[in-house]
Amino acid sequence: MLIVVVGGGNHSGNIIQRIFHFSSPRLLKVNISIIMNNKDKNRRGFPRIAVTCPVLYRVDPSQRQHVAKLVDFSATGIRIICDENIAPGRKMNIHIKSGSQKTVPELSISGVVLRCEENDDQKFEVSCKISKIHR
Repeated sequence: MLIVVVGGGNHSGNIIQRIFHFSSPRLLKVNISIIMNNKDKNRRGFPRIAVTCPVLYRVDPSQRQHVAKLVDFSATGIRIICDENIAPGRKMNIHIKSGSQKTVPELSISGVVLRCEENDDQKFEVSCKISKIHR
């Protein structure tokens, strides 16, 4: 079990609490790493949570779901690696399964693609802005 004290502003604890539904906004007990909101290195308003797990995604509601790999997420965005080049501006739905280790809560997310870049493995790194988190 990794214990991480969340810092970096008034919003950080509230956002982590919103994502994970924990009672303490300043202390988070999960088996993942958190990239802190460090003013010298990272000017983000919300901490990014770096975690690797499979996710399901769908760009077109009429097509089947595809498997991708979650890279990281925060209260406002999510980044996945997939086989498909998805154009910025496209809407997509992403479903995170908690898995057997339960390191990440099960979430369904609607978002808009901000950027899609091909990586060295001929896969695509897709960054999305979260528009809605479904329960």
